[in-house]
Amino acid sequence: LNSVNIGPESKTMTKLLSKLCDCLVETTNVEYEHNTAETTKVVAKSVGGSKATGMDSVRIILLLRAIRLIRYNHENSMKELAETDVAFEKLCNRIIKLMMDTFPVVKEEDGSSEREEDINVAIAITFIDMVCNSQGDCRHLFSSNDVLSNWMSSICSYVLSRLEQMKEPGTASPQDLDVTCKLLRQLDQLDRFSPELESTLLLLYERIFQSRDIRAIRSDAGRRIYVLVMGLLEDSIPYTMSNVSMQYATVSLSCLQAWAGDFLYESKYVLQTLLSLVRRVGDTGSDSLLIKSLRDNFNRLLSPVDKKRSTTSILEKYPLALQRISLGLMVMLKSPTSETLKSLASICCCSVVLDRDSVKESLAETIVQSVHCIRTTISMQSYLTFLINSIGMSIRVKCLINALSVGEETALESVATTLTKAVDSLDCSLTRTSRLMLCAGPSTVKVLFMILPQMSSWQATAAKKEENPRGSILRTHASLIMLAFFSLSMKQQDKYASIFTVSPDAMSLQSLVDVVCNYLDRIVGDEAAMKVSLKLTSPIVGLIVSEESVLESILERVADWFVVGGLEKANQSRILSILLDWLKDLRLKPVLTNDVAGRLLQQVHRISQV
Repeated sequence: LNSVNIGPESKTMTKLLSKLCDCLVETTNVEYEHNTAETTKVVAKSVGGSKATGMDSVRIILLLRAIRLIRYNHENSMKELAETDVAFEKLCNRIIKLMMDTFPVVKEEDGSSEREEDINVAIAITFIDMVCNSQGDCRHLFSSNDVLSNWMSSICSYVLSRLEQMKEPGTASPQDLDVTCKLLRQLDQLDRFSPELESTLLLLYERIFQSRDIRAIRSDAGRRIYVLVMGLLEDSIPYTMSNVSMQYATVSLSCLQAWAGDFLYESKYVLQTLLSLVRRVGDTGSDSLLIKSLRDNFNRLLSPVDKKRSTTSILEKYPLALQRISLGLMVMLKSPTSETLKSLASICCCSVVLDRDSVKESLAETIVQSVHCIRTTISMQSYLTFLINSIGMSIRVKCLINALSVGEETALESVATTLTKAVDSLDCSLTRTSRLMLCAGPSTVKVLFMILPQMSSWQATAAKKEENPRGSILRTHASLIMLAFFSLSMKQQDKYASIFTVSPDAMSLQSLVDVVCNYLDRIVGDEAAMKVSLKLTSPIVGLIVSEESVLESILERVADWFVVGGLEKANQSRILSILLDWLKDLRLKPVLTNDVAGRLLQQVHRISQV
């Protein structure tokens, strides 16, 4: 019967399978024997399942395992051949009938067997493997064979009954998991919307995921079942998913939160599947229940793993690849909630350390750029608030004060180095934030108007007498950098524009000079700050470039200090040093024409004489 192309290897496997088939017939039809201490006996009958004579459960399980192995090896050896091994297929059909005539095996009322269910599981797994090829494609068999369909229904009913007997969510045995996973894959291949598949998925959802029980979701059963179901959903079209499938998809972020970054393979697979599903929804232009659920629950990935022990979020625990996938999902979802934006800004603040952490800084940069990509789906006020919160101003001040309080008795150079690190880190964050703010809206003036209250708040806090002097320097420095960015940008757009016309009540020339002079007073009164005076006063130079009146007003105020005697002798020398440095700054070259420079030099000379 075999084709001439069938090789000796295939014939050998056919003979071996024939022998295993004979052994299986012999084992399932033996007369009743007394149980022995070495082997557990299970009772079954040869037709229709139920009770029968003694059956060696261990031997049956081993035989079925060997049959599956031979089936797998034979199929691999025949892949390159177009012919079918008829003899081998006939043996397979005979074994399938024999198994299903015996299925399900049940113990006698007075029996004490504990392995009859293992036989049933082995039969179910073998049946699924035998009727399907390696691609799982056997729809043509079931569509034309009512007997096979009935047998599959019997297998499905059995698996459901086993799952219903789970005492606790997620406590399925490895055997139950094996047969459940195989059954789900096969049912999905036969009919994605079959009642059997829906019933099985619904039961698993109710048993493991509905209660959001963390132990159940983190269990082997929970992880394995969920990854499998997400695999079934991967090729689905989201807007035609069944209600049960939608329930699984919407609970995904709860699963990721329960796994807490401990199961990276499962987490990556789920995130990639969600990204694929959301991308397809985006292509259709529909805002489905799936999108809304994921958007509302995305904050679960940003919550701390253990609020009592650590503030580290799940996103921070992920490796770089998973972080990017997670943020990519957020970008695809668009319109993040206020809680999500707040949590993302908080994670950015975690990168605020004096000894710069490149990993945390990279994550903060990626987060800010990701939110920037979807800024048009967020209100401008929410976006600007996120950018300002991502700077972490209060945390930066606290870190600086703590670092300097520990080293109060250390050398001046050490204090200056610490202050330099704090300023460099702040400048990096402010430069990025200011550039993004300039792109936040159609009008630079409107954006400046919206953030002026925040800058005024920093300046007001810095002006308080009880404020730490170095903390005051950091806050004022931040506000002046952002103001300089906007001032220069406005001048580039319109040479007649001025920051003082945006909101005269919030920002005037007089109020700005007050802030700058108070800032200079703090700097010259701190010997360590004078070590980095060029960095600290750089934003003032930027303001002078765009607003020429600022320099003259500052010089007049400083002259009053000298006349009134408001500065100590040492501080007078320091302020003069700062002013002379400004006059040498190349950025001021376009501003300081020969006449202007001459007048300013005369004024500085007059101040020094005083």
